[in-house]
Amino acid sequence: MMVTNPFQKIKSFVPDLHYIEEEPIEGNEYTYDSDPDERFLPDSTTITFEKANPDETNERFTAFLDGTHRLARMGYLAGIPVYIASIAGALLIRDEFGRLHDTGLLKNLVAIIYPFESVKDYYTEYGDKKVADDIEEFLNILKDIKSDCILSDYELRGDVTEKLTKIDSPTVYIIADISYRGLINKDIRERQIDPKDVYSLGSIYRKARARARVLMSILEAAYLKRYRDEYGFDNWVLVDGTLNYTLKFFFKPTRQHEAFQNYFKKTVGFVKTIRRKVFENDPNKLLQFFSMEEGQYTISVAYKTDTEEELISEFDPEKRDVSMKWGFVYLRFRLPRHLLSQGKPLTNKGIVKLQFVIDNDDLDAIISKGRLIANMACFERYPLPSDRKRVWNEPLAIEEAEKVAKSRVHDYRALESAGVHMIL
Repeated sequence: MMVTNPFQKIKSFVPDLHYIEEEPIEGNEYTYDSDPDERFLPDSTTITFEKANPDETNERFTAFLDGTHRLARMGYLAGIPVYIASIAGALLIRDEFGRLHDTGLLKNLVAIIYPFESVKDYYTEYGDKKVADDIEEFLNILKDIKSDCILSDYELRGDVTEKLTKIDSPTVYIIADISYRGLINKDIRERQIDPKDVYSLGSIYRKARARARVLMSILEAAYLKRYRDEYGFDNWVLVDGTLNYTLKFFFKPTRQHEAFQNYFKKTVGFVKTIRRKVFENDPNKLLQFFSMEEGQYTISVAYKTDTEEELISEFDPEKRDVSMKWGFVYLRFRLPRHLLSQGKPLTNKGIVKLQFVIDNDDLDAIISKGRLIANMACFERYPLPSDRKRVWNEPLAIEEAEKVAKSRVHDYRALESAGVHMIL
């Protein structure tokens, strides 16, 4: 007797709408407009390359932070997908023998993401009010089932580490209403999804994905704060991805700027995928840029980061602090030898972007800090990561942190059936 896969039968009568819902996200390599105010040091009229030397300093990155998330549809409510995101992080510390150890907050988030208020308003005004009542009942059921470990997303503002540690559960459930923009106070939240647009499924997916990424960044900030509070502010931390000034609102309710400076002064963002263009109108400098040798770097200061536009839009415009100036190190981390042209490189492969906080406006101080960061980053070139797709632009320690974080997220099938498990 032939055994059939039950999922094949399900697919025969459940419409596959992913091509409508899950529109591609913008933000691949060099797709964002360049920052017209980006200035390369020491002379903005030329591009200068220096050779990093790890042996020049005894300072090293001692902690490595990464977060990850998995997004799935747990069902449909009023014909609109309810998304669920499993979000986890990991912070590894390296001891004097070079071994990595797991540490940190050890909290995971599970977010239920849906435009609750917008859909309720749509059905209250244009459709069956009973649907709006059903959505309210769904929210109440969620809160009852997980009453001791559930928060609304806007409650994470302030000292997020303290709020998460108060919950006596390794998993904290988050109700994320993407009807509103960002994680500001619920009484002044700006509506981002008009009730008339609730069936724009591509937009719903993008907003859900962006909210999951924002929650992941906040969890990473909580891990970093926990590490700094326990181990001090003198160790260098390497974070996978960009640094975001808006995270200051998740440290403490007052003096956010000072808190951000303290926690991020020796924190460096390791950007593997450079989204913002450089030398957009100067092909000669771009040619020089793509011809960097392994270990060569150049330093710049700029206002715009490589944070995805969908994520930036999640924050209140008045709170983004667009005047924040960052330091960047463009480094040829590793060089694909097979892409050499007449013995010289001519590729963007292996070029990474290191983001750091400028704590001193003195030009020499910025250059000095940038060189130190380039030297420490070059120390991380070996050993190579196991994922050969990232062999040119990922440190092994970051890969290991990502593996630990991924081991903590829920399986995709478990997320899809989460609604059934909650009820049972």
